[in-house]
Amino acid sequence: MTVRFIQERLTPLDIAKGMDLTHLKRVRRAGQRTEEGHDIIDVVLCAESTLSKAALDDIVTQAVQSGIPISPRLEKVSRWPAYTMKQLAEFKVLWPVTLRKDSARSIKNPEKEAIEMRKYILQTIELTNQRNSTHSTDLPIAALLTDPRTSKVLLTAHDTRVSSGHPLQHAVMNLLTELPSLLPANQSAEVQLMSNDEEEQYYASMYDVYITHEPCTMCCMALVHSRVRRLIFWRGTARGARQLGWMKGDDLDGLLNHRYMCFEGIHGALGEDITVAELDDDVCA
Repeated sequence: MTVRFIQERLTPLDIAKGMDLTHLKRVRRAGQRTEEGHDIIDVVLCAESTLSKAALDDIVTQAVQSGIPISPRLEKVSRWPAYTMKQLAEFKVLWPVTLRKDSARSIKNPEKEAIEMRKYILQTIELTNQRNSTHSTDLPIAALLTDPRTSKVLLTAHDTRVSSGHPLQHAVMNLLTELPSLLPANQSAEVQLMSNDEEEQYYASMYDVYITHEPCTMCCMALVHSRVRRLIFWRGTARGARQLGWMKGDDLDGLLNHRYMCFEGIHGALGEDITVAELDDDVCA
């Protein structure tokens, strides 16, 4: 009865305010009992910002009139869903949360995804070939950003350190610089409210990055902060840092707030006539 009252009166108000609390378990035991011996339970009502004090008082009055005695109070909870057992253990200290499946950490259809990866890595290599045909002085490194949900290339970028004279203009950095252009003019990089059946989109969390060469430490950390879904590169480099974002980097457990899956190309898998330029060992991609 209590939960139904909340779902009918308060949940729609949360949604209207852009607050998604679906990752929280609605009810928990308070560990106390009434004088009559009934268990006292704690129930999530709504986000603090959803209601004014006057509006909350009105809701309490309606609840009491419906035979539901409630005593509202503020409680700290996790704003984010838990995608790992470690996150679940940490977040539920504040309030019980559900464990969500992260599609970025699983491969549902290996054959189909391998075909997709091959297509996009070939497009990435073609970008460098087009650049080379113009006799550019820049390093032959290219990257692109894709949306696997729509199978579309959203952004492309080249390494422009030489032509620009700017040491930070790696292909990945140039690509991520353009990320805000994908957001609607009236939105920021904040979490957008999704339906209960969808995963949350935060900045680049649903996007994949393809690049010809394994990125350096700076670029891999930028990919972590941008929350990319996956990184796919064709050629490893002496100064590559794939392990920084790699979800299997157990030695980094607890140090990063995001991981992404990482895939490296297999020599000859694209055909012997497909080649990617080799970089000197002292060059960071």
